[in-house]
Amino acid sequence: MAALVYSFRRNSHAPQCSYWVDAGALCWSGGGEKHRLDFTEIQEVRLIECYPRRRSALSNKRIWVAQFVGSGSATTVLSQYHLARDGNWQDRSADYYHFLNHLLGELRAANPNLVLIRRQHWQVRLGQAARRMLIQVGGWTLVWLVKACRPLPPVRLAVAAGAIARFVGPWSHGHRIAQANLAAAFPQRSATEIEPIISGMWDNFGRVCAEFVHIDRMLDYNSNEKSFDRIRLSRKTLEQARRLREAGGPRLYFTAHLANWELTAIVATAVHSESDLAVVYRPLELGAAANAIMIQRSKAIGTLISSEPGAAARIRDALERRMHVAMLVDEHFRDGLQVQFFGRPCWVNPTLARFARLFDCPVHGLRAIRLPKNQLTAEVTDALDLPRDADGKVNVGGTMQLVTATVESWIREHPEQWIWMRRRWR
Repeated sequence: MAALVYSFRRNSHAPQCSYWVDAGALCWSGGGEKHRLDFTEIQEVRLIECYPRRRSALSNKRIWVAQFVGSGSATTVLSQYHLARDGNWQDRSADYYHFLNHLLGELRAANPNLVLIRRQHWQVRLGQAARRMLIQVGGWTLVWLVKACRPLPPVRLAVAAGAIARFVGPWSHGHRIAQANLAAAFPQRSATEIEPIISGMWDNFGRVCAEFVHIDRMLDYNSNEKSFDRIRLSRKTLEQARRLREAGGPRLYFTAHLANWELTAIVATAVHSESDLAVVYRPLELGAAANAIMIQRSKAIGTLISSEPGAAARIRDALERRMHVAMLVDEHFRDGLQVQFFGRPCWVNPTLARFARLFDCPVHGLRAIRLPKNQLTAEVTDALDLPRDADGKVNVGGTMQLVTATVESWIREHPEQWIWMRRRWR
């Protein structure tokens, strides 16, 4: 069997070296020289988490550098960070981690007392401390802004926030992500046609932020006139809500980051009841603002279920009590199922489909739409015709594809109302 070999160039002053394991030793060659470090000479291995030194394909993530400390404190370094001949830095993670795992396995077998140290580079520790501080400062700033904006008229505040977002948004990294996402989703559209969509996205995002300040006031529901202050519901939606309320649960709802997505939970709470609806949400890392956001949401929405560990048990408990459960389904989920979204593969959280299979309950789509004259509306679909396997049980993969296709159809109707600035395809 051929020896496993890993090659990389550490910096501009070093030659490209090739590393392999041979007869109980780490061997490497480069620059016309060969070297050998016996496993018995290796006293410890240090795995150091650090930032890449140069802007490259790795500039937005941290890397692991392996240091092998031999006798006399001589150190051999391995990294996934490779300097190519053209001067560009490359990511060789796949080959690097494959070789590193093989090397560590051989080392442990030869030296059971091997010392393995994992630590973070001081720059990483400093960056994490700075991030925690910024989160705390940003959280308190957000709390202050919410309190300062509460007395302002909701409509004027939303219009002003939309204008500010349209001005500031193009300077952000999210703007470039949105441009790339839209170009991939709508390849037939030119850059000139895409820019108005992005401008509308920023306007909608600013309005969502401003409307959250008054989220509890959006619940000014008039049961006699069947209307809200700024929310307009069609007769079809109201009739559908009445039928669902009378039919009872359990039921599953899915929604997406369209228009003011908080509105979908607000309307569902209003047409059902707080005791019948549970909403799954992802907690934000906003320091002091996280509690303030929870308080604001709890004023307008029924039972809240955090998506942190233990969420599945709480969702199951809610469905067993015949409650309705609503959740967002348009976020990237690294360990999820692969589906097609705008003709490209992406990964989704299969939780909704798994509970639909477990309880064999109806699944409905619930979306918000932003209307002219500063108004909003919400719509609920009929129960989806879920695909099933040979045993008649709900097919998880097929269901998530159907749900994703439904969300895609919503976005195609109002592309300017979806949040394109997130990395949905990875």
